[in-house]
Amino acid sequence: MKHAIPNKKTERLVFFLSLGTSAFWSIGQVMDVYQFALMGAIYELLWLPFLILAFGIPAVSIFLWAKAKFKIR
Repeated sequence: MKHAIPNKKTERLVFFLSLGTSAFWSIGQVMDVYQFALMGAIYELLWLPFLILAFGIPAVSIFLWAKAKFKIR
């Protein structure tokens, strides 16, 4: 059986980016990131890239899945 994403590096990249995005969101929900100034500053700098990842990873996954699923033979 063929994989939807034939490249293992792409699979790992999408998986770890998903884990990182989930961890970033979880930390923001569980902890008061503004308790320490440095942590709050880092969180503020990273929110936009992680927001883009939160919407971009599913789009990339759907694109790669569709590309593999509906491949013209």
